[in-house]
Amino acid sequence: MMDLRERMAIETECGRLVAGYVFLVDRRRYDELVDLFTDDCVFERPDARVEGAAALRDLMAARPAHIATRHLCGLPFFEKVEADEAVAVTYTVMFLGEGTDEGPNEVAGAAGLAEFHDLFRRTADGWRIAQRTAKPAMIVKK
Repeated sequence: MMDLRERMAIETECGRLVAGYVFLVDRRRYDELVDLFTDDCVFERPDARVEGAAALRDLMAARPAHIATRHLCGLPFFEKVEADEAVAVTYTVMFLGEGTDEGPNEVAGAAGLAEFHDLFRRTADGWRIAQRTAKPAMIVKK
């Protein structure tokens, strides 16, 4: 049985991956972002599904340059924590604005609320995201 300190260490490391993802995607630092994932990762959102780190990097690089994003995430809720694998759900609010990544950009409000469903795996290089599914949870009416 896993002790509380080990579980907290795993949750902390995986939580850093969640925070790192939103920081790096919002700043278009895709090489660093891909390093948060396993080489054989699966990334899925309503409009795309890719497998592998190279495909993930290509998907991210195709994001429109004129749209700036900012994600605000809650803490991950861990549904399973084992020695080499963990599963969590994180709520994230996304803001979209035309303009630059440096901002400030005017927005009418949040674009919506989504959930990241993540499978984390321990690798030789530490914890990584093995699978991420982004699911819309609430959509803002315009």
